[in-house]
Amino acid sequence: MQKRPASIGGQPPDQSIFCDTDGTQNIPTRSGRQARDLRLQILAVRLHQLGPRVIFELLLAQINDPAGDFLERIERFAGIDSAALRLAGGDRFAPRCFSIGDRP
Repeated sequence: MQKRPASIGGQPPDQSIFCDTDGTQNIPTRSGRQARDLRLQILAVRLHQLGPRVIFELLLAQINDPAGDFLERIERFAGIDSAALRLAGGDRFAPRCFSIGDRP
């Protein structure tokens, strides 16, 4: 399978990080902390692409269940299909309703 350098968040590709031509990540072995930090950077970019509603729901899920594995939860949320999310309206917050003045 042919390899090509990966671009993370528009930054120039790191020559030690590659994506297979089908888009799957292939990250060479690094120290545990470096690998974790790199994975978190990739996940942060992905969550940002999904929008503020997904980030809100992720934070809310963590607040409601702080004992859960946060990294596993981040991975699940980052795996959301963006097209399906957009189609279902899950990429945006509901309209805010409020009144100004003395209306009942």
